[in-house]
Amino acid sequence: RGILWAPDTVVNGGGAIYGVLRELRGQTHEAAMERVGRIGDTLTEIFASARDDGLTPHEAASRLARRRVADAQERGA
Repeated sequence: RGILWAPDTVVNGGGAIYGVLRELRGQTHEAAMERVGRIGDTLTEIFASARDDGLTPHEAASRLARRRVADAQERGA
């Protein structure tokens, strides 16, 4: 039907990202909004991964999340 579904966890992440950066990390409004603005890039990455690897957007988003968590753990973040 030509419907592209975006995972809620990604689309709705802006509020959580903004809140953490402003309230817990003391970043400026502008810096927090710049990070929120990257959600579009994340969706582009998810959709490309889903297409290229034969996954649903949900599966691609979950895989990306697991990879980002593992990378953060390796950096000690």
